[in-house]
Amino acid sequence: MDALYFEKKYPQILASGDFRENGFLLVESRVHGLFACFYCVLYGLYIAEQEKLKPIVYLGADHLYYEAFYGENCFKYFFDQKVNFEIDLLLLPKIIVLNPAIFLSWCRISTLEKYVANVLIKKYFILNPLISNEINEIFEKRDRDKRTMGVHYRGRDKVSEVSILDFNEYEKKIDFLLNKNVISQFFFCTDELKLKEQMKIKYGKMVVCYDLQCVYSDLDLDVGLHFKNNSPYLAGKDAIIECYLLSKCDLLMSSHHSSMSIFATF
Repeated sequence: MDALYFEKKYPQILASGDFRENGFLLVESRVHGLFACFYCVLYGLYIAEQEKLKPIVYLGADHLYYEAFYGENCFKYFFDQKVNFEIDLLLLPKIIVLNPAIFLSWCRISTLEKYVANVLIKKYFILNPLISNEINEIFEKRDRDKRTMGVHYRGRDKVSEVSILDFNEYEKKIDFLLNKNVISQFFFCTDELKLKEQMKIKYGKMVVCYDLQCVYSDLDLDVGLHFKNNSPYLAGKDAIIECYLLSKCDLLMSSHHSSMSIFATF
């Protein structure tokens, strides 16, 4: 197997190196937001599984969540990899996933196909124990007797990319489900922090929010939180914790065209 074999067989990747030498495969992603990046990683892991190679995920200094203090590989900030990192990564064959659209196009379709993404996440996205414990502690604080819905909303910061549903429509759905006793509480996350405070005032104990650990600035600008933070590491950690909390809810009201929402369903 050479690089040309991989590029012909799997669209939207760049490949390099000798894939027959030691059975390892370095999986990299083009630079973009955290969960869009994770989609690229999932596609790379899928390729590794298909070719019976042992993947090592590497997200370097060009990525949004890189913070030198925490190391050179952003993926290792949040996830453990059961490999020997004494291996010289520069000597490994690698693929850079430019666009995971082909993989995602069928992972979004049905429960069966989403299961493929779920299997890859469970096998390779092994949460750092400290982050995993934080997620479990937060989730255990909910009222276990209440049916919980996850609500994720991306608004102004997405308006330049796709058509955005007004949040009033979300509120109508939330009110309907609460009034019909379909749910008793909901977990709410959004890049619009003022909106989060409004929900706390309106719904009181019926809404659960995660207290972000990162400090975010210029929140009136129409951009995502990940562009306005004092710590890329903490911004990434906040996003991962909220995504995994969404995934633990009984049902999910997701945000249109949001990478984080779709990853939570996986």
